[in-house]
Amino acid sequence: MAEVAGAASTAVTGQASPRPPRPIALYLFILALVALVPAFIFSAVLLQRNNEAQERVVETLITGTSRSIVQAVERELTANITTLRVLATTPELLKRDFATFHARARAGLEGTGTYAYLLDENMLSILSTRVEYPTMPQPSADPQSGLRALETRDVVVSDLVFGRVSQRYVFNILIPIFPPEGGPLLLGMTRDGETLAATLLADKLPDGWNVALIDGTGRVIAGSEAANKTGDFFTLLDTDSLSSAPGWTEIHANGVGMVAAVQRSFITGWTLVAWAPSGIVTRPLSD
Repeated sequence: MAEVAGAASTAVTGQASPRPPRPIALYLFILALVALVPAFIFSAVLLQRNNEAQERVVETLITGTSRSIVQAVERELTANITTLRVLATTPELLKRDFATFHARARAGLEGTGTYAYLLDENMLSILSTRVEYPTMPQPSADPQSGLRALETRDVVVSDLVFGRVSQRYVFNILIPIFPPEGGPLLLGMTRDGETLAATLLADKLPDGWNVALIDGTGRVIAGSEAANKTGDFFTLLDTDSLSSAPGWTEIHANGVGMVAAVQRSFITGWTLVAWAPSGIVTRPLSD
């Protein structure tokens, strides 16, 4: 009986003993979680939205700058076309006084980086301000553009060609002329492609961004240091496969993720590409 009573007493005592209190540190930890976790989540969402907003700002900046560069190129070419139209109306040219026209055109274009030349209807050269007059006739290095100018009776801007006289990659602007006497003529203005590099780089892109101006055949006319050399084919991507819609396009080149903004010139048909590694986009603007 005594053993039973002792066991019962022990059971009652065990049931009645209070649980040991939890450490106050546990409650403080739970309280901290309740207070901080929502803040962490809010901060993460805010950071993500900030990154997205920054990407939109950079995208707007790049597309706007790219379009501004194309417009600068078009303004420069429009000025060249205006000069060409003025030269096309000179009396010496219409009278076929080629020696006098050569002397005046050469003096007028000196130091501008542009040169005038004249072709007959058979695409043979008559004169060029790059050299003295007269010279032996040579076939045009770009007869297609000349024939197109005669057919359309309008100004034509060529793609990049390797000049027979200059021995450099150039682009040409041609205008047809129909003098009162004799056959039609083609007056051209030629420029080294690399002379457009200064225009491309005048509107500075953010650090890490590159730019290249590509002709209709895929050759580089001019660009930043990372672009191929003038006359080389642009190998980073196929510009025909990219849209010129506002915004940029995500691409992969040489195993590296990149973003590219594409703008096309309606005057020339050329394409401007601005590109950078994707990591550049997420870099803070203040860096």
